[in-house]
Amino acid sequence: MSSFAKKYLLKLIFSGLMIMLRKIRSKFAQVAAMSAMALATIGGYVSAQEKIEDANWRFGVNLGLQYNMAGLGYQSLSVPARPNFIPFVLNDGTGIGPYFGLFGEYNSKSFWGAQLRLSYDSRSASITDDQTIPNVVNKFDANLSYLTIEPLFRINITKRPGLHAAVGPLLAINLAKTLKQTQPTETGDLDLSNAVGFTYGATVGFAYDIPITERKGDQQFFLSPFVEFSYIVKQREKQFDFQDDFDDTWSTSSIRAGARLTLGMMPEYDQVIVSDNTNLLFSLFAPSGVYNKRTYDERFPLLPYVFFDKGSSDIPSRYSKVSSGEAANFSESTMYDAEQAKIANGTVKERNDMLAATYYNVMNIYAARLRDNPTAKLTLTGSDPNEGDDQTLAENVKNYMVNTFGADASRIEVKNQDMPKYPSGTARTPVEFKPLIDAENRRVHIEISPSTLDSMIKIVSVDSTPVENEMALNIDESSNIRSWSVQIKGQGVDKSYGPFSGTDAEINSQSILGNLDKGRYTAVVTASRNDGQVYTQEKEFELSRKTETARSQAFRAIFRYGDADAVKNYETTIVNEIIPQISDGARIYVVGHTDNIGKADVNQRLSVQRAREIRDIIDRNLKKAGKRATIQSFGYGADDSEHSILSNQTPEGRHYNRCVVIEVIPAN
Repeated sequence: MSSFAKKYLLKLIFSGLMIMLRKIRSKFAQVAAMSAMALATIGGYVSAQEKIEDANWRFGVNLGLQYNMAGLGYQSLSVPARPNFIPFVLNDGTGIGPYFGLFGEYNSKSFWGAQLRLSYDSRSASITDDQTIPNVVNKFDANLSYLTIEPLFRINITKRPGLHAAVGPLLAINLAKTLKQTQPTETGDLDLSNAVGFTYGATVGFAYDIPITERKGDQQFFLSPFVEFSYIVKQREKQFDFQDDFDDTWSTSSIRAGARLTLGMMPEYDQVIVSDNTNLLFSLFAPSGVYNKRTYDERFPLLPYVFFDKGSSDIPSRYSKVSSGEAANFSESTMYDAEQAKIANGTVKERNDMLAATYYNVMNIYAARLRDNPTAKLTLTGSDPNEGDDQTLAENVKNYMVNTFGADASRIEVKNQDMPKYPSGTARTPVEFKPLIDAENRRVHIEISPSTLDSMIKIVSVDSTPVENEMALNIDESSNIRSWSVQIKGQGVDKSYGPFSGTDAEINSQSILGNLDKGRYTAVVTASRNDGQVYTQEKEFELSRKTETARSQAFRAIFRYGDADAVKNYETTIVNEIIPQISDGARIYVVGHTDNIGKADVNQRLSVQRAREIRDIIDRNLKKAGKRATIQSFGYGADDSEHSILSNQTPEGRHYNRCVVIEVIPAN
């Protein structure tokens, strides 16, 4: 390069930096600056997150805008011809133009990669010449557009596929070259025939790859915001002998911002078979027997709430309301005896139906307790934070008890308050769940005194899908597994379950055994690890059908919304009331449930965590009591399966499903 070129190249770099600082005040440059800061922030955050798989090959489109700064050096644009733009100024005009095209990339599994772009690149600008003649300003609109080919070198800055830089040359083929003088007088199009048809430059910039879809097979889509600086030189032929044809014959510096949408071709998984003691720690616990039914004696906690539908102060039809004649004979023992008779003649309700029916008798049960205990009193507290019907709601419940059961109105106090004593929802509850929270807080709270009358309900019921039929599967957390599935084979069975994302899963063994009395099967687990490898493992197990020989017991711990110490608060009840009723050699199943408010994966983990904590409390205290037992725990999260009491679609269902169920099966 000549000394002339070197001198002006240094000027170019220094002047460019100064102009970029001055022009940052412009709207587009502000956006570019904020985008750069956002990319740096995102890069710093995501680089600390879980590693996402690389897509070695990517193809897509890029779309952006660029802020152009045209530096013309010594030029002749006016008519008649005379040298303009003296002395040398880097930025003789600015403009905004589109930048879009096709994109391809190879990203290695180390720090480097390579890109190739084919783009439409507009370097248009409005140019001002106020240097040549004192007090005379010439203005021009220039349209120089190119088809650019950019082979770039990629440098991975954070963990792939995150923040990265790209730098490399630019080859430009001219597509448009028009020039129009707009001041002092409009002279129409000027001659720009000597704009070069082919020139060159360079690009440097930063981008951040964001996966916007999950991996599907060998494909995944990425969105990549970018900010860049691009420079094109020698856009016009030399007009004067003293011109340097590198930077003194029209060059354009551009700051651009935009985004790329690309399809990544993900690497294939490696198939590796491992044993129990290496990378995949998989456990399978088959039930000791498969039962067609299980009969439960249960102490059921009665939820002391009546929930009202939005926009109505009438008691909802789902609540059981008896006639005056039926009320005279209503009692809890009658309900229990009637269920016993149904079990004997085979017309019994399913367990969950029986539990739901018991709760929906909540007004009848408390009215009967008031009637049968002359010194008892009731307090009905209505709450309605949004519609303001709290007093009316409580009065309607009182009127039902007085008119139907003949309750003494003076023994029923009616109160009202905006929010219930134990409200649902917190300031952190996501806004999309607010309608569910509002429905839960529109209720009447029933309190009875003395508090000894606020006892659980004795229920007998039959479950045709008992939890003891569940086959428990577990992937140890140390295996670093992202997702896994199970295939069961044998005895004519070939069924697949999953994929699962957590560490625990349950499969109902009745669906596997079918009509057989006994069968031998193989479980094949296929697990995808975070490093992209896939592991498979096999385990054999047997299932056999058994007949119920003794009734089981069930206990239920119900937690208030957002109770941080839910399990700890229930520990005294477990130690004093449940442990003494567990016989030596019993089998115990501890099952966690949640409502459907919040993220499903968080609810799943919460149900598993609470079940495990209660399991550990039971195990610890049984050992202190010198009793043996087999204990298993499950977590169903917000799953509205046959194991839930009520549907999460109702406020009472969500209250009841915030629970852990303890089922105790005596030794045969």
